[in-house]
Amino acid sequence: MTIKKAIIVCHDIVAGPPHALRDYLRGEKTEEILFIGHPNMSVAANAIKNSYARIYRQGTESRSFEASTGKLPEVLSYIKDSLLTFVWSLAKIRGKIDLFVGTGNLNAFIGLILKRIGKVDTVIYYVIDFIPKRFRNPLLNKLYHTIEKWCAQYASCTWNYAPAMIRERERMWQRSFPHQMVTPHGIFVRQENFLPRSSVHDCELVYMGFIHKFQGIMLAITAVEALRSEFKNIKLLIIGKGDADEASIREYVRLHELSAHIEFAGFIADTHAMEQIVAHAVLGMALYDPAHPFIGNTDPGKVKTYLGCGVPVIMTDCAPIAQKISAQQAGFIVPFDLDIVVKNIRTYLSQPDRIQLYRTNAFQMARSYDWNHIFTEALSVTMQQEQR
Repeated sequence: MTIKKAIIVCHDIVAGPPHALRDYLRGEKTEEILFIGHPNMSVAANAIKNSYARIYRQGTESRSFEASTGKLPEVLSYIKDSLLTFVWSLAKIRGKIDLFVGTGNLNAFIGLILKRIGKVDTVIYYVIDFIPKRFRNPLLNKLYHTIEKWCAQYASCTWNYAPAMIRERERMWQRSFPHQMVTPHGIFVRQENFLPRSSVHDCELVYMGFIHKFQGIMLAITAVEALRSEFKNIKLLIIGKGDADEASIREYVRLHELSAHIEFAGFIADTHAMEQIVAHAVLGMALYDPAHPFIGNTDPGKVKTYLGCGVPVIMTDCAPIAQKISAQQAGFIVPFDLDIVVKNIRTYLSQPDRIQLYRTNAFQMARSYDWNHIFTEALSVTMQQEQR
């Protein structure tokens, strides 16, 4: 099946899988793409405040528009988002839509409605995270997961970020679902992101992502604090933003006089520019707290960014990729324990030959997670299932 017209819908905050799929389809010269983004309500510091849509024709952006509805309660905001998606999908692209990709169940559900009325041929439910307790209100939570179940049941295919999502859904409903596949987080691999050894900063660690304590950022900071007397030039570069956690973390850095060793670079919107900065680091930090309920059911995106920049990874054993990284000597696994993290970083920074070996292995491993490969295979499988 040739994809001539496509719609991609997400709740937007930073560039991620739906944006990568958009860029992949643009590269494939899809005739017309409608990309819809709604504000992600889960992060108060989100720079995206309005719903927006962009139309691409033959890979080039031709039109864009947005809708401002002011601040609404979370539930009303999601209803507004769904109505906008429905209206824009009908009004902004004429004729039949070959492919509708809804990131998240609320977006995919609109795709199912559009398919029901004949506007859409193929609906992909793209699952980025699976949170059993999404809402505190049990009735809202039940409704949310009932919609999630319908999407997994009736979508042409469900793209799950990680195998744990399939297992958790089956456990919740005590049944299996058709047309499930694992479509992991990826990266567009660029050779220029693999810098020569002379351009790598020997004692620079990097943390890229949201500034939340459950992602292990405090463990990374305290490890640098413990190592600063031994490695005078050690630095942790923090790329990203956060809400309340960021303020308390910045205060910790100030009170402990760590400003010479901890740098907050903020959010970098340009993905390629951000990758070029990451590529100068000698080690990427992914020290997720394995006890946190958000950890374990997803595929950590920052890890793929590190690998794609030739940056080895130190991470907790919180996702299947951790074991692969360890086996391929593209990084190493540590428990969520300060003393062991410090010991491993110390040993690593003291072994230049190991650093270069791991850098080479990391970049080579990234090639298996190239978005071009992931999306080509996923769309091929999806279309084969749709034709059966």
